[in-house]
Amino acid sequence: MASLNRFFEPDGWQEDSFTSTTGKKIRYGHAEPAGDKKGTVVITTGYADFREAYHETIHEYLARGYAVWMLDCAGHGGSEKNASPPKKGQTVEDHIEDLRKFRQEIVQFDKSQPLFLSTHSMGGQVALRYLEQNQSDFNFAILATPLVEMRPMGTSKDLMK
Repeated sequence: MASLNRFFEPDGWQEDSFTSTTGKKIRYGHAEPAGDKKGTVVITTGYADFREAYHETIHEYLARGYAVWMLDCAGHGGSEKNASPPKKGQTVEDHIEDLRKFRQEIVQFDKSQPLFLSTHSMGGQVALRYLEQNQSDFNFAILATPLVEMRPMGTSKDLMK
């Protein structure tokens, strides 16, 4: 039987936050693998996801020898929520800027080893747009079911924009 520990915070997990360019406090965390390190993985979430939902994924990367750095989206998980009443929401461009700041100013990694970006859903949308402008910031990207188009049933695309 597999250990249930993979669903809990990994040993050595360290948490902190940074301030986005829109003034929001963005939570992030990181951990190093127990043995030799093969590279670093930056994980971003889908819309409305949060770091705790990724414990199993974080454990898998760590067990395979990769350091992990992960941030919550603005307004979700442990990141700062909008004030009440809600002000203008976070735009995709704001999320792209949060990823840029995280990657370029926060994430620490060995430049002689590969740096991966791992994400899904809305995080994939942000990743694709980020990588279009910053192709050399990551060696590889893993985009699970990236949100590239919405086809809402019964709602016009113009309304969704």
